[in-house]
Amino acid sequence: MLDRDALTRLGIDVEEGVACCAGDPEFFDEMVVEYLDESAERLAELARLYKSRDWSQYTRCAHSIKSTSMMIGARSLADLARTMELLGKEADEAAILAEHEDFLGRYAGFADELRAVVDAAG
Repeated sequence: MLDRDALTRLGIDVEEGVACCAGDPEFFDEMVVEYLDESAERLAELARLYKSRDWSQYTRCAHSIKSTSMMIGARSLADLARTMELLGKEADEAAILAEHEDFLGRYAGFADELRAVVDAAG
């Protein structure tokens, strides 16, 4: 089982995450690991879409990050992803360009810290 205190320190509302996972703590742990496993691919996708300025697909990727972050109780990151999703829907290129690095950095940092928690659990 993943360290609930460590997850809370990362900003994950474990209770909310477990509730989103049908109240099943083991399923929650599986979802956290899956979330982490997908993060490297999503980070690369965000960077690629940003570079190509494919805002439609960037918006889709931000939506996915929002949804999966909410599923594990990572509300702060979900809120940031939602902001990026809305900027994409509005086709606000200037705002996306201004906020992308912060979004990418916070998501990458969260994934790195989450990796340490998952690795510690074995």
